[in-house]
Amino acid sequence: MHWTQVVLAAALALYVGAFIVIMVAVRRSSGANPRGHARGQALPALLNGAAALLLVVIVVAYAVDAQSVDWFGHIALLDRPVARALGAAAVVLAGVCITWGELSLGQSFRVALPESKQPLVTHGIYRFTRNPLALSVDLLALGVLLLAPSWLALVSLVMNVAGYECKIRNSLELGLDSPLTGGCIMVCESFQSRGFHTEGLLFTANVHGGHGCSGLASSLDSAR
Repeated sequence: MHWTQVVLAAALALYVGAFIVIMVAVRRSSGANPRGHARGQALPALLNGAAALLLVVIVVAYAVDAQSVDWFGHIALLDRPVARALGAAAVVLAGVCITWGELSLGQSFRVALPESKQPLVTHGIYRFTRNPLALSVDLLALGVLLLAPSWLALVSLVMNVAGYECKIRNSLELGLDSPLTGGCIMVCESFQSRGFHTEGLLFTANVHGGHGCSGLASSLDSAR
């Protein structure tokens, strides 16, 4: 078995295990529904679900037979040692993001959108990125593409990025304090009550990788 097969099999096991553990932990500790709700999220749910299914198929097939990349449209240009090294690094970073992100979220974890506003999470990995779980899945999809390069893996990566982008945009439009929006809705509501227009700044802070509410608050303060 090639080392790339071992890396991808281990990554898939980590993701499945982490997902099951956090779902059970949230349900048992708080009684909340860890799945959240997907109202208004049909397109993101479809994209992310299909992308996740593709990732599982690609990784399982590759773990069983490395020649499976030929079944899915081998991309010879990416079949290089440098690409494989970058892919391994992406998978490792993905594992760090998913583990640290779930530990930081704790009971605030939801698969889709929360059914009610959740407390602002600013500790742990959320000090550095507002969307670590989405980032982790994107990194995993990138790692799969570089370690088992195929056109199907590329499609999965594009669908993942598009799905999470839609989910983040929709969560902002719905005005929910979810892990995807980093809780910045709370900050915006405070400033809106003082007569500020925050929609553009909120979108920038969350979707385009700003440093969360601290950066948003500073921007709004400077606008006074």
